[in-house]
Parts: sequence; C-alpha cells; structure tokens
Amino acid sequence: MNLPKISLRFLSLLLSLAISNALADKLYTWTDEKGHLHITDEPPPHTAKVRDVIEYAPRSLQELNAIHAREEKRSQERQRDSQSQQKVLEAKRRAEDAEIRAKEAVQHAEEVTRSTQKYIWRLGSTIEKKRRFRKRIQALEKQIEAAQAQAREAVEQAKIAAEAARIAEEEAGPPANSF
Repeated sequence: MNLPKISLRFLSLLLSLAISNALADKLYTWTDEKGHLHITDEPPPHTAKVRDVIEYAPRSLQELNAIHAREEKRSQERQRDSQSQQKVLEAKRRAEDAEIRAKEAVQHAEEVTRSTQKYIWRLGSTIEKKRRFRKRIQALEKQIEAAQAQAREAVEQAKIAAEAARIAEEEAGPPANSF
C-alpha cells in the first residue's frame, strides 16, 4: 500500500501518542542494594528502597503545543530584551564617549584661551604694539573663538548623546519576566 508522506507522519504521530498514553502514570525513584539511584516508570523490586513516587498525567497534543508556543514566546521576549539592552548599552557608551570628548574640548579651549590671551596681552601692551600687531591679534582672537566653538559643539553633542541614551533606556523598559 502506498500512503502519502503526510498520512505516514500523521499515523506515526498518533502511534506515538497512543504509546505515551499507554505508559504508566507514575514515576518511581528508588535505590538498589548497591546504593544506585533509579528513576523508572515500572515499580521497583521488593528489595529496593523507594524514595518517591511521582504521579503524572500524560499531556495531550494541544497541551504540548501550548507549552511549546509559550516557550517560543518567552524565547522571543528574551531575545527582544537582549537586543534592547544591547542598544541601551551602546547608547550609553556613545554618551560616555561624547562626554569625554566634550571635557577634553573644554579643557583644550580653556588652555588655548589662557595661553593666547597672555600672548595677546604681550603683543598689545602699548598702543603702538596694538597697531603694529593688529592682524596677528585678530588671528589669535579667532583661534580662541574657534576653540571655544568646538568646545560648545562637543558639549552639545554630549547632551544629544545623553538624551539618546535616556530615550533608549525608556523605550527598552524593564526586561520581561523569564518565568
């Protein structure tokens, strides 16, 4: 007889369900005379020391499918949580990096301002020197402005990165229960 593959699979599934339903509804935990632990679905010999008898009801196909669906849903939730937490950690790392760059830029701007202003003061200590080094003084003042602008930009980028990290954390929310 030539049965299609689907019918053979269906018959094998029915047969396995029938066998599992025919199995005992008890599991026995017992120790033999040598001290070895056994877990079986057959009653232990009379000489064995019974530790526990667990009664169970075989699960139907619908129950097994429901359990599998719940496990799959939990697995997907854990994966989403993991991805969300990775995004949060990456956003926090970017925010920390931006904050470090901002602090360095601010420190650099302060150093440039301090040293350049001293030099400008020396160049312009008299009216004659101010006229003579006017273009040089203007160039140095532009250097100060550029360094300060870079520092302000770095601070702004750090604020944006910190806000992005905060939003990522809010969107991720608390992790789903693994139970």
